[in-house]
Amino acid sequence: MPMDLYAYVKPGDRLPAFRVTTIDGEVFDSENPAGTNRWIYFFILSCPHCREGLKFLNAAFEKIPVLPFRFLAIGRDHETEDLRVFRDKKQYHLPLAPDPGRNIYGMFATGKVPRSIVASPGGIVLAHSRGFQVKEYENLMRMAGLPRP
Repeated sequence: MPMDLYAYVKPGDRLPAFRVTTIDGEVFDSENPAGTNRWIYFFILSCPHCREGLKFLNAAFEKIPVLPFRFLAIGRDHETEDLRVFRDKKQYHLPLAPDPGRNIYGMFATGKVPRSIVASPGGIVLAHSRGFQVKEYENLMRMAGLPRP
């Protein structure tokens, strides 16, 4: 992928530290991965590519009883209730968290979504991609710890 002029974080960098509460009340702490890789996915509901990515990820993850990594989808500029309505309408089971003021997103980039960051258990960014392409997401899944679909 060509250089992303909007990204603050690139492979080899340390994952920025943040804590956020999901719409289900679970706390996600980027510094406490319980020895697993992490995949953070930023999206906005009005973005067609973001919705395609969420649909793909939900379908893929539903086939796996226990993910071998921590996954969190963060709704940039969204409130908890917006995300609840969306999740319930789509019947998704992905962990979603709001970022209404771009406080978390702003640690990673200045613009453009969808955006995926995969980090190691030690907090080192392994991949940072933008956009949605099935092959790219399959590659990110392998980097995060899933076998090839």
